[in-house]
Amino acid sequence: MGLWLSASANAVVSTAGPYEVETQLAAWMDTSRDREVPYKAYIPKGLDGPAPVLVFSHGYGGSREAATYLGEHMASHGFVSFHLQHPGSDSSIWQGSRNPLRTIAQTPITAEMTLNRFADLPFALDQIAAANRQGPWAGLLDVDTLGMWGHSFGGVSTMAAAGQRFQGGYNPEPRLRAAAVFSPNAPRGISAQSAYADITIPMLYVSGTQDVVAAFRQTVAHRRVAFEHSVNATRYLFMADGANHSAFSGTRQQEPAANAQAREAVKALGLAFWRAHLQADAEAQQWLRQAAAGVVSGEFEVCEIERQSAPSSARLNADQAVRLRQPLLEAIQRGELSGGSLLVQLRGETVFEESHGVADLDSGRAFSTDEVAMIASSTKPLTGAVFAMLHVRGVLSLDEPLDVYLPQWGEAKLEDGSAVRAPTLRELLSHTSGMPSPQAWGGVIRALLAEHDAPANADLSAHMLKRGLAFAPGTEYQYGGVGMSVAAHAAEVAWQRQYDETLTYAQIMRRLLLDPLEMHNTTFYPSVEVIAGMPMRYRRGQQGLEPIPKPQPQPPGTMANAGGGLVSTAADLVAFYEMVRRGGLGPNGRVMEPEAIALMSDRQVGALGFNLPYADYGYGLGAMLGFAADGALIHLGHGGAFGTDAHLRLDQQRVVVLIVQTPGAQLRRFQAELRAALDKVFVPENLLD
Repeated sequence: MGLWLSASANAVVSTAGPYEVETQLAAWMDTSRDREVPYKAYIPKGLDGPAPVLVFSHGYGGSREAATYLGEHMASHGFVSFHLQHPGSDSSIWQGSRNPLRTIAQTPITAEMTLNRFADLPFALDQIAAANRQGPWAGLLDVDTLGMWGHSFGGVSTMAAAGQRFQGGYNPEPRLRAAAVFSPNAPRGISAQSAYADITIPMLYVSGTQDVVAAFRQTVAHRRVAFEHSVNATRYLFMADGANHSAFSGTRQQEPAANAQAREAVKALGLAFWRAHLQADAEAQQWLRQAAAGVVSGEFEVCEIERQSAPSSARLNADQAVRLRQPLLEAIQRGELSGGSLLVQLRGETVFEESHGVADLDSGRAFSTDEVAMIASSTKPLTGAVFAMLHVRGVLSLDEPLDVYLPQWGEAKLEDGSAVRAPTLRELLSHTSGMPSPQAWGGVIRALLAEHDAPANADLSAHMLKRGLAFAPGTEYQYGGVGMSVAAHAAEVAWQRQYDETLTYAQIMRRLLLDPLEMHNTTFYPSVEVIAGMPMRYRRGQQGLEPIPKPQPQPPGTMANAGGGLVSTAADLVAFYEMVRRGGLGPNGRVMEPEAIALMSDRQVGALGFNLPYADYGYGLGAMLGFAADGALIHLGHGGAFGTDAHLRLDQQRVVVLIVQTPGAQLRRFQAELRAALDKVFVPENLLD
């Protein structure tokens, strides 16, 4: 929700304090590592007693000049703040570059950089303790009230000091009493539960709704992971409306106004946080619990240990939401995906809808929940529904051979030239017709384009007749999509005969299914503008994710790939499966007859080679089916070549739609992890009546 800076509260906590501020630029020399550690100290003038001490760690490519606004603000309120500089991962990596941001993105973070940063903090704290014993600062530093904050890579340093575990171990700093992290990263190579189990000091996590760094695969959702999993600590999360990654390190030119607003809020929250947890200020603690939400623009959450077991009024509790988002976050982190969205409905109510990652690695545009994306074979159940309706309404018969509608198929033959009967429409829709596998699709399209500038479904049918079938219809199962597009031409002919109206298959689908369900973003023919806004498709190669060129716009009337050519959105696909769940009822009345629902849900082919986790499974009319041990149908849906998945769990009245754009064959680990998460969350005892 939007919460804006209150003038009265702001006057208390985000304006400058009573102390004038002086700064000191210097460096400490760590002889044991032959390493100089520069710093900038912000010191309140006129101190007459020990002041609490803060240490700030800058982000990748930053310097001791980062977060000046924090150093000055805290010193004006009586804190001493040391802003460290970490040689090797500081501004030296981009100095002299014409494009510093690109240079930073292209310079890999090494283990040496990370370990040096981790060692800089205990060394700096040793120097601060020594300065408090003798010299001009003697007795002016309260080294028993130490806090640390850091931004981005500096946040990693801060988390390590606070007790985060890493794959190679961890290095907690016992002298810290509290810590604040800006743009926290998600852990790598270790589960979040394990990574944050040992963090027990109070934590303040700060990010923004535009805090995305595509080069390092960090998304807004990653910024929440530490808050959600550091369950043994009192912790706070502030998500600033509109603020991006650079908001918290200091003023940048041409930054959004939201960044400046975020810094004002951070000054207020930071001061209250340190007062509450370094100085045991009861008023500040109460303000953080109750009043902070009234002075910041963005989302503010508080989670205290004694309140963790409080019941949630949400349909899914925090732990369940974390479990659902974790597989997608980890797949993005592993470089398997650029981004994606997940939408879950339970009994018609949306219980989870999130997007993570980026839609385009080059631009860094965040992946949204309303992306129009290629759904490939997730098209098939919609085609199955169309043919089920046409069959029930007597427009065609699934059991009639193809030559009833396309007479030329009376001369059907195999690839070796021998004669064979024509396949039925049911066989074309259930992959038992003799049409080729998906691997042959590219060659079919290339051949069609060589023969026709703009091939239609009729042209595809003629081409496949000339090519010949791979096997006799009804004798084998071979998954593919060509048969559905041939059947689509038969539907065009059948429609013309029944209604004396010429419609393309795409128009038939729109008339019967898409318009009644208000699926306005679902089409075989996305416009140039829609294609330009679609997320990029990527395949995993030796160099990471490699882009797949976007499709070219096709004019309406050209071939509709009935088995894999739709673009759609998560919301549109939910509308379709929700209609199936309701027995054919759509938002404005009945869309499918119960007989049509039963027909598309009826197993046409038995157990197949798909990896479905059910006691029994098979293929219906364009849909993958899963059955319980007692034979009851519990799953209906379909995945797609670009990683999409949409399905209905009938036993749980649950609809799930996943939109990603990486080949599903490269996502086996992610798919298994997501399936396990769904099964863990949606067990009977977690489902509401």
